[in-house]
Amino acid sequence: MKIYLASIVKSSIFKATALNQISVLTNIGLGIVLIPFIYNYFGVSGLAIYLELIALKAIVDIFTAALGGGIVRHIADGGGAAAFNASLKLFTSYAIIAVIVCYIYFTLTKQLGVDLILYFSAYVCLSLIIQPFLQRATACGYQQLGPVIRISQNALYFVLLVLYIGLSEHKEIDKVFTILAATSFFSLVLVVVVTRKISINQEDSCDFTVKDFALSLSSYAIFAIFFSICAQIEVLFLNKIIVAELFAVIIASWKIPNILVQLLWRYCEVKGVALKVTRNSQQLSKSLPERGLLVVSLIVALSYYVMADFGYELWMGSEFNPSATLIAIFAIGIVPMTMNRLYTGYLQFTSYATILGWQYFTICIAKILYIVFMGSDWIYGSFVVWFVLESIFCLINRKVISKYI
Repeated sequence: MKIYLASIVKSSIFKATALNQISVLTNIGLGIVLIPFIYNYFGVSGLAIYLELIALKAIVDIFTAALGGGIVRHIADGGGAAAFNASLKLFTSYAIIAVIVCYIYFTLTKQLGVDLILYFSAYVCLSLIIQPFLQRATACGYQQLGPVIRISQNALYFVLLVLYIGLSEHKEIDKVFTILAATSFFSLVLVVVVTRKISINQEDSCDFTVKDFALSLSSYAIFAIFFSICAQIEVLFLNKIIVAELFAVIIASWKIPNILVQLLWRYCEVKGVALKVTRNSQQLSKSLPERGLLVVSLIVALSYYVMADFGYELWMGSEFNPSATLIAIFAIGIVPMTMNRLYTGYLQFTSYATILGWQYFTICIAKILYIVFMGSDWIYGSFVVWFVLESIFCLINRKVISKYI
């Protein structure tokens, strides 16, 4: 009987992990497809608006991820219905605050029409309100539900967008966010219907407060927040048309180091090298395959520089002509970014995660200062600042691993 139950649990974990990987791949694939899609059908101005709103949504989601794990633990540890209700109130309040802040931002900058602001606000609200229901499902053992909902929403969004492009004569970027809001509403209704029969502990009290929210923003979460914001700064502070032309270069080359290191983690897992264990750190630091990754990153960086023109033309179309200077900057930056992803990928599971948060906070502030005071002189300078600081922190993190851990 115990063997049978263990096999069920193992199978459930395997399915949840596989579905989660598929949902991540669909997110990445959809992003890769949509950027040239919107660029070709809505123009540079449409792409600029789309990138700005998606960047704002990504920043909102960073804090969502920081809070979610804590709520799941409260529900799973016996908080039950009271913890779920507290989560629902908290996320509803957060959604209202996020919408008010976004509305004030767009009103002051006078960039978008009222309709687009309303569609985007609905999209943000719905994507936040769905979180407590997904957390309840996860805490009660239905880990597969979240990935299934994300995959279904991505598929529906893409199908509706293609239908709109094919059937509409006058294409407006507003309708893209109308479709996003509609698919988010579909996901919310589906999750509510599926999870309404989930039985959880009906307790009348719950000690989950705003204090728990603050505590859930652990050192790792702070690192993740500034790490993610680091790639969004240009979208929020530079001229939107310029950003639309640059972002295809940024998003492709910024993801290369992440992909390389993720492949390395998967290779080490297959080979049985447990790099993400915090015990026996000295032995672990010696097993980091940094030389092989350094060679691979150099080859990839050189290939990226040589093949960039052909690759971007194939991806974005013949009218897209990225700057040779920007491509060279990112080709050089691929190596230190890749190596630092290896070191931060190890240190984020130790007590040094707080240091990583401060490192990327420093990079964010330095980039903002450059853009505000010198961005008009040379728009690519913020990326140089980014990669110089990342290279310095890469050497520091390597020294921390080799000498102090």
